[in-house]
Amino acid sequence: MARRLAAILAADVVGYSKLMAEDEEGTLAALKAHRREVFDPETAKRGGRIVKLMGDGVLVEFPSVVDAVECARAIQTALAGRGNKIKLRIGINLGDIIIDGDDIYGDGVNVAARLEALAEPGGICISGKVHDEVRGKLGFEAENMGEVQLKNITQPVRAYHLWPASTQVGVVSSNKNPTDSGRTSIAVLPFVNMSGNAEQDYFADGISEDLITELSRYRHVSVTARNTTFLYKGRSVNVTEVGRELGVDFVVEGSVRQAGNRVRITAQLIDVETGAHVWAEKFDRAMENIFAVQDDVVAEIIAHFTFGLDEAAGARRHRNPTTNSTAYTHFLQARAAWREGEEKGARELLLRAIDLDPQFARALSYLAYFYSYGRFSQTTGLSDEEAARLALNFAERAIAADRGDPFTLHRIAITYNLLGETAKAQPLIEAAAAQNPHDLDVIVVHGLILAYCGRHQEGLDLLERAGRIESRMTPGYRWAMSDAYYLAHDYTKSYAAISPIIDPPPFMRVCQAASLAQLGRGEEACRIVKEVSTLIDTARIVRMHVAMCVLPEDAEHWLDGFRKAGINV
Repeated sequence: MARRLAAILAADVVGYSKLMAEDEEGTLAALKAHRREVFDPETAKRGGRIVKLMGDGVLVEFPSVVDAVECARAIQTALAGRGNKIKLRIGINLGDIIIDGDDIYGDGVNVAARLEALAEPGGICISGKVHDEVRGKLGFEAENMGEVQLKNITQPVRAYHLWPASTQVGVVSSNKNPTDSGRTSIAVLPFVNMSGNAEQDYFADGISEDLITELSRYRHVSVTARNTTFLYKGRSVNVTEVGRELGVDFVVEGSVRQAGNRVRITAQLIDVETGAHVWAEKFDRAMENIFAVQDDVVAEIIAHFTFGLDEAAGARRHRNPTTNSTAYTHFLQARAAWREGEEKGARELLLRAIDLDPQFARALSYLAYFYSYGRFSQTTGLSDEEAARLALNFAERAIAADRGDPFTLHRIAITYNLLGETAKAQPLIEAAAAQNPHDLDVIVVHGLILAYCGRHQEGLDLLERAGRIESRMTPGYRWAMSDAYYLAHDYTKSYAAISPIIDPPPFMRVCQAASLAQLGRGEEACRIVKEVSTLIDTARIVRMHVAMCVLPEDAEHWLDGFRKAGINV
C-alpha cells in the first residue's frame, strides 16, 4: 500500500443531532451554505483535498501543515463572524497515512479525529508535531494541554489548543489559576453513564458540555475548559484531588442512569477545600424527547446551585464582589435574613455593608430593592415619597458602581418596576437575562416586568418556568405570579398563587381581594379589604399597582378590581 506524510484536518459540527432535531431544514441549509461559501473555498485556496464527508463531519488532507492550520483558523474566524448556529470543532495532526484509492487511513488520521473531539466549539486542537512545525510561523500562542491519552491510540499525544483571533474564549484552561482573577473557579467533570449502554454516553456528555457552556456565561465564575476536564472521562477519581489538580474552588460531578423510558440524573457541587457537598439533587424524567430533557435538567441544575455556589464562595477571600470581607459577610447575612422574612434586619445589615464599602454594587442594589418593596409592605416607617427617593438614590449608586453585574442589574430592574418606571426596567432585566438566563431570580423578575409591559403570556411563561424549577417559591415569587395572572385575567390562579403563604403581608391580601372581586366574590373581597385597611393604606397600594402598568388598559384593569373590592379610588 502507498504511504505518505500529510497534514490531516478533521472537522465536526457541534451538537449536530440536536440542531437537526430542532430544525432539520434550517440546519441543512445553514450547513450547505457554510460549505459552499466558507469551507470549500478556504480548503481549495490552501491546496487541501476533501477526502470524505461523514454526515456532520469532514476529513481533509493537506500537503503543508502551515496551510492546514491557516485554513482551520480562516474557517473558524469566518464562522465566528457570521454568528450563526453552526459551530465546528477542528483537529489537526501531522502523520503517516495509508492511501487506498481516494481514501486515507492510519494512525495519522485517527489522531486527527481524536484531537477534533477535544477541541472547544469554535476552536482548534493540534498535535505536538503540528505545533512544532508551525511555531513562530503564524504569530499565535497556543494553550499547552500536555500529554493526553486519546481513545484507541496506544501512546499519549502532546496536544495544544488555539482559537481564531476574533473568537472570545468563554472558559479558562487549568494551567492558569482562575482564583487570581477574583472570580470563583469551577470544573465540571464528565457525567458518568451508568446505564450499561455505551450509546447513552453522548447524553451524559451533552449534559456536562451544556453545564460548562451555561456556567461560562456567569461573569464572576471561571470555568475549566472542556478539553481539560474530559481527560478524566472514564477514570475513577477522587473529586477533591482532581479539584486541587485543576486549581479550582468547586467541582461538579454527576451520573446518568436510564431504565426503560425513564432517566435519573444526579448532580452535586463539591467544595474542593473542605470536601463538603454544597448542593446535591436528583432529577427523574421521561425520555420522550432526549434533547428537551437535557435542556430542562441543565436549566434546573444551573438555577438551583448558582445561589449556593455564590454563597459558599463568598465566605472566601479573593472571591468577593467587594474588597471588604466584613461587608460581604453582612451582605450574605442580609440575604439569609430576607429569606426568613426579617426585612428590617436585612436592611440594617445592608446599610452596615455599604458603610464599610460605599461602592459595593450588590449591597446598594439590594437596598434599592428593599426601599422600593418597603413602599408596599409599609415597614420602613417612611413616607411613600421618601422611600422612593432612597430607592432611586441607591439604584443610581449601584449602576454607577457596576453596570455589568447581572445580580445588580436585576435588582435595579425590579426596583424601577416597583417605583412605576417599568419601561426603564425592561432593558436592565433583559441585559441580566442575556448574561444569566437560568438564574431563578432573573427569570422571576423578567417575567413580572414583561407582564407589566403588557406582554402577559410571555411573562407568565417565564414565571411558570420558575415555578417548575423551584416549587418552594418565596412570598416575593408568589406575589409576582399573582400579579401576572391577574393582568392575564386568570383570577383563580392569581388568588391561588398567594394562598400557600402563611400569614401573607397585607398588601398581598389586597391583591387577592381584587382577584376575588373579579370572580364575583365581592363580599369576601370587601371583608379582606376591611381587615387590612387598619394595617395599611389600601389606596396607596392601588396607586402603586396602577403606576407599574405600561399599558393604560392594564392600569384600568387594576382599578376595576380594587373598586369592586370596596376600595375608594
